Amino acid sequence: ENAVMCNTVVTSTLGDRVCEKYGVAGVLKREEPAVEAFLPTLQKHLRNNDADAISKMIIYPAEIRVPDIDICYLETREDFLKDYPQIFTEKVKKNLLKLQNKDIFCNHTGFMINSGMWFYIGGDGKAYFYALNHSP
Repeated sequence: ENAVMCNTVVTSTLGDRVCEKYGVAGVLKREEPAVEAFLPTLQKHLRNNDADAISKMIIYPAEIRVPDIDICYLETREDFLKDYPQIFTEKVKKNLLKLQNKDIFCNHTGFMINSGMWFYIGGDGKAYFYALNHSP
């Protein structure tokens, strides 16, 4: 078996190369563009206030920790769309819009942005977020 180590190129058991930059999260070289596109895509949708597009970037069920709501479990896209204004407040949007890809942290469980949005690469090669934690 091949180990996935940070900043080390290894080969998966299927012969795919693990990318150097995000290898610790198990990302293959062919999946790297999805990681790099996640934050700019989210930011574009936030600028346009496109809750529907953002709802398609989530793996359900998702866990959201929001002030005044505490923990919100989103079972469906409809749940997210209903709670969108409480989840993506102006403060949260402002914080996310100022971030860059260099602010992405990764480890063996996936990726984190801004100490609270967790995402990973799905089986279809696209990036999805599954948890969001923010404080007042």
